Amino acid sequence: MDHDQFIIMAQASTKDVEYLAQLKNNLGEANFKSLAFKTLNRFIDNKEIVSKVMDIGTHNWELSLILEMEKESWFLESLLYLTRSLRSTMIENKEKGVSIIEQMYPDIHESLACYHDSFFLQQEAQSQNPRHTVRAYFRMLGDTVESTHKPHTLLIYRMLSCNPSNQLYGRPEVVSFGKAVSSLLEVSELEKMYKKKLFDVSLSQWRNIAQHSNYQYNKRSEKITCTYGLNNSQTVDFTVEQLLELLFALNKLQALQKIAVSFCMIEFMKDIQFDKYGKIELTVETIISQIGNGIGLEGFKVLSVTNDSGSCVFKIEDTANKGLASFKQMVNRLAHFMTMLKEAGHEPVFELFTLQGQKLTEARVMTRQRHG
Repeated sequence: MDHDQFIIMAQASTKDVEYLAQLKNNLGEANFKSLAFKTLNRFIDNKEIVSKVMDIGTHNWELSLILEMEKESWFLESLLYLTRSLRSTMIENKEKGVSIIEQMYPDIHESLACYHDSFFLQQEAQSQNPRHTVRAYFRMLGDTVESTHKPHTLLIYRMLSCNPSNQLYGRPEVVSFGKAVSSLLEVSELEKMYKKKLFDVSLSQWRNIAQHSNYQYNKRSEKITCTYGLNNSQTVDFTVEQLLELLFALNKLQALQKIAVSFCMIEFMKDIQFDKYGKIELTVETIISQIGNGIGLEGFKVLSVTNDSGSCVFKIEDTANKGLASFKQMVNRLAHFMTMLKEAGHEPVFELFTLQGQKLTEARVMTRQRHG
């Protein structure tokens, strides 16, 4: 990850939790903690684990998204269905469920790195020529569905197919991506996320459209026409702006899948050997994201990130005038991720500045707090 990517990732991660940060500021610390605990406990049926997740601060992004999306019934209903169904699999057929997760975890882990790659590519997708923009967006769409959505979708299908209480029980466990999606569409709680919210075209069909270039841009009408389906082929027309809306919808779908799968893994982490099929390490992008989430949640702003001579310096602005006490508290909460970043070869330094640009203090992993 180069210098520009460090700052892009850090700033994007702080924005990801803006809603959560505002909610925390409005509610106050005690009420916010109560809301956060109740929310996470709806999806993770283990109070001890929920408390640990909150203490470490590993799922601020997930919490922010859930609270922000809770008014969209399809999102909440699908997430509740998936978390309950995956938990049911782990309870009723734990040996098989654990085996599936252990087998597929390397792909799930890699999909996160691919998601970050797509994020950076998206920064360069805009063009003055609509045809070029459409092609860039569809290339990104096809790659993202294949490398990021697909591993999660296949894991969800396999877990449901071995759950005696699920309507998909008894289906062949290993199937193609298209077959997995078509089976999941039979579940009413999942049809919206895998098709209805995607312009009424299934996730696997969008992958096919992108990979086979079954789309055309008409300059005169400024519309994109997509063709899909082997038998009784169908078409769907939309604008470039709507194509961008589709990409946002796909991001929501992937977030939903990622949250459901990660919550299941957290709840049953004592039973799962995540590195059974290979050593798994967090990427630098993931660590930077966690740090950005933590900075944003506390109401601070990342002005810049410089990564020179082994030091990763975060220039942080005390935008809300939180003061040194809040800064120290934030550093303590992020010490775990700061240590991980140092172990990855980038020693983190947090520098705190006032709105007027005056440096107040700085913090490092070992010394925690040094006055400048």
